[in-house]
Amino acid sequence: MSFYNQTGFRAGTSHPFFFYDLAKEKITSLKIFPVIAMDRTYLKYLQYNKLQTLQDFSQLISEVKKFGGHTHVIWHNSSFDFQGEWIGYEGVFDEII
Repeated sequence: MSFYNQTGFRAGTSHPFFFYDLAKEKITSLKIFPVIAMDRTYLKYLQYNKLQTLQDFSQLISEVKKFGGHTHVIWHNSSFDFQGEWIGYEGVFDEII
């Protein structure tokens, strides 16, 4: 569960939780893992460069650590092709990890 056009936790928490079925008024066995950010969000929607992306990730991860949460990200395999639109993002994933 995440936003596609901004960073942050869509569910308002960094902790996994079980999906609540409103129609049945009960907790299900489906576990939701909140995602803090996606690679394309930085490139396409926020239009951040490498430095801005790393600074934002650093701040997000620091906030998650304060609350003992989990940092899940979506990183597409196409983001490792540092030609065309991904020029300048070399090493971003490595530095985040």
